[in-house]
Amino acid sequence: MQILVLLLLFQATAHSAEFDFKAALHYALEHSPKLNSAQRDLNISVLEDKSARAVFWPSLDLSLVNGFQDTSPTSRINTGTVGNTATSTAVLGLTENLYDNGIANIKSDIAEIKLKQSQLSLQKTRNQICLDVALSYLRFSDLSLTEKIQLQQLNYLKKQSEQTNRGFQQGFKPRKDVLRFETQVRRAEIDYFLTQNEIARAAAELRKTLGDLSAGEESINFKTDSVVPNKVHEIGKLDFEKHLDYRISVLQKESNSLTYDLSRTRNMPEFFINSNVSYQNDFGTGNNVDQRSLVSWNALLTIKYNLFDWGIRRREKAIAYEKMFQSNNTQEQTLIDLKQQLGSVTLDLQQNERNLKIAEELLDLEKKNSEILQKEYYNGKVQFLDFVTGLKDLADAEVKSIHAFSDYKKTFLTIKYHEGNLYEYLQK
Repeated sequence: MQILVLLLLFQATAHSAEFDFKAALHYALEHSPKLNSAQRDLNISVLEDKSARAVFWPSLDLSLVNGFQDTSPTSRINTGTVGNTATSTAVLGLTENLYDNGIANIKSDIAEIKLKQSQLSLQKTRNQICLDVALSYLRFSDLSLTEKIQLQQLNYLKKQSEQTNRGFQQGFKPRKDVLRFETQVRRAEIDYFLTQNEIARAAAELRKTLGDLSAGEESINFKTDSVVPNKVHEIGKLDFEKHLDYRISVLQKESNSLTYDLSRTRNMPEFFINSNVSYQNDFGTGNNVDQRSLVSWNALLTIKYNLFDWGIRRREKAIAYEKMFQSNNTQEQTLIDLKQQLGSVTLDLQQNERNLKIAEELLDLEKKNSEILQKEYYNGKVQFLDFVTGLKDLADAEVKSIHAFSDYKKTFLTIKYHEGNLYEYLQK
């Protein structure tokens, strides 16, 4: 029985975990399907780029043939034996395509651009996951801090309610003060329970952001974490042309232009220069080695030009031209939206800096005001309503200070994301 209890305790411990922000971020990066897909897309681009470059190198092919063959009328000149139709042939060919009207060069350039895009897309996806986790964790931490403040406020109100009740029983406090304190306690309890529900929702959202959790990890708990230091370094001006989306867009426009050039080659005369070297040895003949071996080579120029195809190539070129501008327009709209986002986040940062400064000043004033009201209330110089209002204002100021600093952090992290180095910043 004791062994069973120990096993159950060990199992419960093994299935529970407590994550801070670093652990949560690490888990999200390890289990994100989006990041895994982006990494695989990069792997594909690397392989495609290598294949596109390999076209420029000669290819070596070996062909082995073994069987029977004959002609009609039958010829036995080379066999030396009537009825011998067995043949064995070995061909070793070296092929090099010297010129193909620039098609291989264009495809190689497109593959190189796609590789660069995949690298930037992987970096962008990783930064996006970091931003999602950081923002979700900040919301969870803010609600947790708010809950602590509300719990302190609730406990303080309960204590004051008990003291007021004793004062009423002793004849020092009126009945209305007792009732008012009791109503304030109930209101504080409602706010506290609502915040607890919000924390549960934030934790569920955070688990969703981390990725698909197995059944044994559903009991993961999160620690309150500031995510970023309380003092962040000064942020410089965002450089539009260094943004990952801008760089990806520029590469996409280059790829669109090359794709159009590729379609244009079909309307131009096509020149192909191919060279081939082969060695053949028919082992099935009765001749000696010198007579049955054959070495051959060729260098062939092929000129291909379509004279008439009912306008198919011309329309394909026009379609490629329209698609190029269609894609370019999409990229232009993306850049317009990006400029608007960068302008908005810069304004948000300025506003959040002002809000944070005001919230800190307000909190300092409310603390001083609360101390004065508490002393004067017990000395009978301040009415109950003023005293309770002062307590509530202090709690509200503390919550506003938390939210103001959280908004500033969120904007700061968003700017680091737009700078393209959020992942590196959070790994410090």
